[in-house]
Amino acid sequence: MIDWKTLPLFIASILYILLAVRLMRLRYAQLDDEHTSGHLIGLFVVLATLLADEFFVQNRLLTEGQGYWALLITSLNLVLGPLTYLYASALCKRFSWSKVVLHLSPIMMFFILSICAQKIYPELQQNRLFLTFFSLLFLGSLLPYLMFTFALLKEYLDSIKAHFSNVQRHDVSWFKWWLYLITAMAILVCTSPFMPQLFWLDTHWLLFIFALLLSTKVDFIAPSAIAPLDTQVTVEKEALKGIEKVFTKIDSEVKKQKLYLRNGLTLNELANTCVMTTHEVSQAINLIYHSNFYDYMNNLRVEESKRLLLRSPAQQVTTIAYESGFNSKSCFYNIFKQRVGCTPTEYRKKSVLN
Repeated sequence: MIDWKTLPLFIASILYILLAVRLMRLRYAQLDDEHTSGHLIGLFVVLATLLADEFFVQNRLLTEGQGYWALLITSLNLVLGPLTYLYASALCKRFSWSKVVLHLSPIMMFFILSICAQKIYPELQQNRLFLTFFSLLFLGSLLPYLMFTFALLKEYLDSIKAHFSNVQRHDVSWFKWWLYLITAMAILVCTSPFMPQLFWLDTHWLLFIFALLLSTKVDFIAPSAIAPLDTQVTVEKEALKGIEKVFTKIDSEVKKQKLYLRNGLTLNELANTCVMTTHEVSQAINLIYHSNFYDYMNNLRVEESKRLLLRSPAQQVTTIAYESGFNSKSCFYNIFKQRVGCTPTEYRKKSVLN
């Protein structure tokens, strides 16, 4: 008899498989970067396996802690940290097969040594010392990977703002939530021996909630890898004057042609328009405007929207958002409020009153 309370585990397992299949289809259609999606597919398959195993164990369809399968499941828990880090590395275009081998081979070694140890000591998986050792190993492998992944994620977020004027296509907020989730898992593993009352917060249920949220994200795809631009360099005064002229030319061209009204404008497109390299354009914006390409374009869009709000008081805010170069109402509202300190509607009302 299957316990209905365990059904979310089985449902989550299916959801992760479906997410992996979706990414495989995108990869086959060459709509996704093969290395970034490859690591993500591996991560989803591992999560699906872990959750399916927990479902079968809780319903006594599998014997807990017995045989090579149980050792494989134990080893798969150790894969979560490396796969998460490798995915973040691929996002920053730092993929290499040697890196994959370097980070995954110790887990394979652990699996092989565990099999050898179980042959000598059949009760290995019930041994308290082994379980304690595994918990420490899990934490010891997960925490450093989390630290490096957060650093890579910040680098990636900086990179997309250096390349794109709209970043929705490269949204990685779900990945940030995944990092928070496995951080919570690590905390639970640390505190559960000392605070048994936290046991109700089963990590498998956290994985179920994450699968549910990710599956409802209709436009979810693995974002493309982007190499960071190295523009933060020390520049001499004479060279800086030359860069100022470059920025003046860029700024003049952008405002003359109103390039910021193109909601999908990229750094590469702007560089081609100005007959420059992407490095020259990015460096000029960073050093002279003291910001990135994303902020530069969106500041111009906000100024345009402010003019339209006052010039056409009867026009809908959503229409103004699109006419100003934004590709969504939510994006427009968020950026406008950050820059101006109030919503577009509030700005219009205040201006009318003044």
